[in-house]
Amino acid sequence: MADDTSFCTALTELVNQATVETIDLTNLTIQFSAETCGTALTTGGGREIHCRWSFAYRDEAAIKLHDRIASDVETCLNATAVPQEDGVNHPDSYDQQRFHTGDADLSLSLKDKAAIHTTFVFLRTKEL
Repeated sequence: MADDTSFCTALTELVNQATVETIDLTNLTIQFSAETCGTALTTGGGREIHCRWSFAYRDEAAIKLHDRIASDVETCLNATAVPQEDGVNHPDSYDQQRFHTGDADLSLSLKDKAAIHTTFVFLRTKEL
């Protein structure tokens, strides 16, 4: 994982990329020390950017990364937490936080997948 300054720079870049036509996914992946970063279409016809980190099932390192990203999103981006919807229909452990910052919406989630003995951290952003 990058140091605090580099990670703040990467978060800023992620939010900026949400509003541009061409995205440098390779650079984002390197900046975040992520397993992978990619794009997907949203239900409204927009685009989201997502980065993923994989860990052994319920590894403490996944929780630490999740908590660090949440703290950095608030600190580096001056983001505002968004109230969560009640209940998620999900068979495994699932924790999600959402934030608004400027023109972007960020989602940070920690997901335990027992069937594949893996815990994932996902960071997604999309233009508001």
